[in-house]
Amino acid sequence: MSWNPLARRWIAPSLIVLAAVVAVLVWLSPADQRLSDVVKLVYVHGALVRTGTLAFWAAGVIGLVALVGRRQAWYARGRAIRESAILIWLVYLVSSGVVTYLAWGVVLYWGEPRVQLSFQILIAALLAYLVGWLVRRPWVSALADVFVALLVAYLLATTGLILHPVDPIGQSGSLAIQGFFVAITLGMVAIAIQVGRGLYAWHNP
Repeated sequence: MSWNPLARRWIAPSLIVLAAVVAVLVWLSPADQRLSDVVKLVYVHGALVRTGTLAFWAAGVIGLVALVGRRQAWYARGRAIRESAILIWLVYLVSSGVVTYLAWGVVLYWGEPRVQLSFQILIAALLAYLVGWLVRRPWVSALADVFVALLVAYLLATTGLILHPVDPIGQSGSLAIQGFFVAITLGMVAIAIQVGRGLYAWHNP
């Protein structure tokens, strides 16, 4: 990735453009017969959780590379992606509350294991970030990123479902729904990457 001054200047405009593209995709995305236009928020919700998950895993991979290579640049990149992952996850939790209320009539359904999983990941990520900030050792933060990435993978593999559908988009059978969801997710991933680039530029002026 490039971190030159010209690239830095384009971070904010690119974020605005990407956000606008995602907004248009959500607006144009097909409605659902049962959920109507509420399903558009489900697309955003699903895209955010996938983007946040990928960001945590990316931070873990970069943390592992930093631990092996012991290079300051990789530690710095890991920090930016770590912070981007936490920000994306916070936005995901807010969207989760909105979608849950519109679909089920409650803001927080704690009996759903996936809801508990979401908060467990957030707490683990914040604690790992806090430990790294207090210790002030880059390798500690990198090791914490690896731990969080493994924890996210473990929780996703072992947490069951009650009301939460397994894969509503993948099981829809509609190519239009699947296509728009993939496009929205890719847009979210691009936004997460640019947020990470912005955080890197902020920490490394």
